[in-house]
Amino acid sequence: MNKLFSKPKLIPSILTKIWPIIWLVFIASEYVIFKEFTYVNYNSILLISVLTVCFLILVFFYRKQFVTRNLTYYNCILAFIISFYYSYNTVRVYNFKDFLPNSTRLLFFTCNFYVFFFIALFILSILYKHCFLHNEDKKETSKSKKRLTESFIFVFVFIFILFFYIPAETFFSSFQDFCYPYWLLIKASMVDAVFYTIMLTSIIGVLNDKFYGITRAVGTGLLIAIYVQYMFMNGSIGFFDGSVYDIRKHILETVINTVVWLVLIIAPLVISLKNNKLLLKPSKYITYILGMLHIVSYVLLLISADKQCFKYASTYYDFSEQFVVGNNKNIVVLIIDAADNDVLVNDIIKNNNPIMDNFNDFNVYTNTSSVYDYTNHSQLQMITNFPFDNTCVSQKRREIAWNTPWAVEFYNRFHEAGYRINFYNLENETSEYVIGNVDNARSIEDENIGIQYINYKVIRGRSSEITRFRVLPNILKMKVSFKNMFKGNDQIIVYNIDKGSYDNEDFADNCSLSLGDNDNYLIFNHTRGVHLPNDKIENYEYCLNYANKYIDEMKRLGTYDDATIIITSDHGHIEETTTELEPATPIFMIKHANESHNKYVLNDAPISHSDIMATLLYNAGLYNGDMNSNVAVTSATVTQGLNSIDELIPGATKDTFSKDSKEVTVKLTDEQLFGYPVEYYSEDCDRTRTWYDRYYDPNYLHVGGYTVYCGFTFTGDRKELEKKVENREMTEYQLPVKYE
Repeated sequence: MNKLFSKPKLIPSILTKIWPIIWLVFIASEYVIFKEFTYVNYNSILLISVLTVCFLILVFFYRKQFVTRNLTYYNCILAFIISFYYSYNTVRVYNFKDFLPNSTRLLFFTCNFYVFFFIALFILSILYKHCFLHNEDKKETSKSKKRLTESFIFVFVFIFILFFYIPAETFFSSFQDFCYPYWLLIKASMVDAVFYTIMLTSIIGVLNDKFYGITRAVGTGLLIAIYVQYMFMNGSIGFFDGSVYDIRKHILETVINTVVWLVLIIAPLVISLKNNKLLLKPSKYITYILGMLHIVSYVLLLISADKQCFKYASTYYDFSEQFVVGNNKNIVVLIIDAADNDVLVNDIIKNNNPIMDNFNDFNVYTNTSSVYDYTNHSQLQMITNFPFDNTCVSQKRREIAWNTPWAVEFYNRFHEAGYRINFYNLENETSEYVIGNVDNARSIEDENIGIQYINYKVIRGRSSEITRFRVLPNILKMKVSFKNMFKGNDQIIVYNIDKGSYDNEDFADNCSLSLGDNDNYLIFNHTRGVHLPNDKIENYEYCLNYANKYIDEMKRLGTYDDATIIITSDHGHIEETTTELEPATPIFMIKHANESHNKYVLNDAPISHSDIMATLLYNAGLYNGDMNSNVAVTSATVTQGLNSIDELIPGATKDTFSKDSKEVTVKLTDEQLFGYPVEYYSEDCDRTRTWYDRYYDPNYLHVGGYTVYCGFTFTGDRKELEKKVENREMTEYQLPVKYE
């Protein structure tokens, strides 16, 4: 031992040779920890800690040898920055926050930090030996300072384009889709921008002549390729306009795009290998030109941007009347999320489950179909009867849906009849278009509501995914995932407002009804329903019990008899998978005003969620049947691609209305506007329905795990739907890139 320590130069030499073994131990330990991240492997943590302490002690006592041999203070500082950043992100990605206490999360962070630190030191030591300037004399030191300045400008242009210009251009052109002001995007991106600027400048600025020339040449080619891509080569790839992209139909275009990228990157590399200094000056000029071009364009974007881009503008719902009903007529729709009719009919009704004794006055429909099999679209369809359209996206879809002739007429009729319309827990309907249509909808901006929390992580993630999609070559766009890309505003900004009761237990505990100021109410109450991992029968029983409690409260207030009560689901039960399709049919039970009988009535009529709007009007006495109504149809609505609107106007096509014509008034029957109420369908009628699910097809752009809609058209009951799903007898429609 004394002999070993008497030769200080031997310590770094031995440590250098055993470093790979140490790193393998660290990586193996990390794998053991992360493979089961709800289980803490304290032996691995102890091993990492002991090895780390030993290494740090050796570095401290022999720091002079380490600095002169393998490491530099520069490498240590840079390794510290890199390891801190990546260890933080690794812990965040694995989401230990939801599973472990702070002390254990700190241990995981420490372990990650040491692993990344050692790996970074190893890589940087190799780069230092073969690629970096060694600063052994004043001339090299001066060159290093000059290159740091040049590298900073080069890196700054890259970072500015990727972190500021492209996100700003996207934001300002479609600010309605973001639900937060632009300055929050700046704040979310700033940390990453500063970090990458420092890190890349530090690395590029100390490269030796050979690798500095190669890096600048390849980097300049990459910069040009990115500019060409997002300016000229994304034309056929829709994003915020709602168009879709199938790579199989653009093979030639993809090949050309790939060749352009390869030429722009490989050509400078080849030239720089032959003549290291040939491209240095052109690289500087190109960097300056592109930098100034984007800075000027960015300033112009800021000046010309809509003022709304810098404001909080969103909608929330006032929950103060969630358990309030009218003292005259009430139409109540209780939406039990994911409640499937198959379970209700085959597991509850056929087994004579006593839970159904509470619903003797109801008509139970056993042959049901939703239009969509997922909450976001199904909710919008239920309250606006928006037909299937695989081109409309996000806010544009809602803008069209709330301004269709039937949606406008529906809400006008209820308001003119003295109804107060209240929505609860329809969390995705936060667009400005619900204001005025839904009475408990409020504007965040008008009410001056305080902010409780801002999720900068989601904002930063959105910006990063949008940028990657816009700048990557076409062939790599397939790898960009837009999962949870376009979440509602409540996922990003949490306001200081009462969210009301959504969870089943909370809804049941607070379900004590009172009479409101208004005589007539149309109420939609959406709850978590059976979207829980518990036993499915228990889930159904619990949900039906709290629905019965709501009914008992109406009886106590004396409003039950005159009320129309619908118990349904936004969709049937779905499996959380992108590769399997499962048939799903929502429950639908209805009690009409002044209806009573000794036992619930089973009805096998083929009904659909597309009948809900007509059913609500019918039960309010506002459905006019075959009588004509004067309805305003705008040219903008007709030209959106909704063929059903064209069909409402005999002989009309999309070319019927010029771009200048703003509105045309036509006479339409309620059957044309709203379809038929469920009461119009008999058990023996022949009806064709189409049910849409989502599916993952690898040939399309990766959008939130799903890439296509699957349309299943059937004329019978659930058994026929099951066969069609099993045999994949479906029509595929690609999802738009911007999908929620």
